[in-house]
Amino acid sequence: MYEEARYSMLARSHPDHARELLRMAQDDVERQWRVYEGRAAMAGEGVPAPEVPVEAASPVIKGGEEE
Repeated sequence: MYEEARYSMLARSHPDHARELLRMAQDDVERQWRVYEGRAAMAGEGVPAPEVPVEAASPVIKGGEEE
């Protein structure tokens, strides 16, 4: 983050404020990560996949024409 001029200027002009903002940003990243981990863990739970008959899923093609 401090590779960008706007953040490095803030760190030089207001180091305490910059540290607090960095901590808050990191906390937000960690919170979002936990949300996404939870969603990934829930994927597919309790929701059965729809059963599609084989015939409906892919038409049989013989000689270049569908049957």
